[in-house]
Amino acid sequence: MKLEEILIKMIKTIDLFQNISDEEALDLSKSFKLEIYPAGTIILAQWSKPNNIYLIRSGKMEVSVNKWSGTIILWELNSGDIFGEMSYFKSSAATADVKTLTECDVWEIPVIKFTDFLYKNSHIKDDIYATMQDRERNNISKLQDHKSTNDLTIVL
Repeated sequence: MKLEEILIKMIKTIDLFQNISDEEALDLSKSFKLEIYPAGTIILAQWSKPNNIYLIRSGKMEVSVNKWSGTIILWELNSGDIFGEMSYFKSSAATADVKTLTECDVWEIPVIKFTDFLYKNSHIKDDIYATMQDRERNNISKLQDHKSTNDLTIVL
């Protein structure tokens, strides 16, 4: 399988992009660059504004929040998961850290290139926003399991 086919397949498994065409997925994939991060690396820091949207090719990461009472681990991210897009769409800083637990291969797309992609493919914005709303509801549901974080909305 060619690299382009792998990227198309991987992009289309992400809920945000499941309804785009292969051609649109290929166009988006041209903006990705592969980065390799060792275990223990914070890729996205709480309260920072990401410059990229991240797609995990391989490896495992954890999402955690830092509160005065300590660090709370909320969930794990794995191959095929995406992060950074919620901060992008909300034009806000991330409210959680994303740290590698193992060595991770991560496809990154600069937010400026993602903006260009959305501009050229404006018909997919509604699908993306609807999916984001579902994900945000899911995030809030996960947070309710952590009584000390009920006041947070996680934006990655």
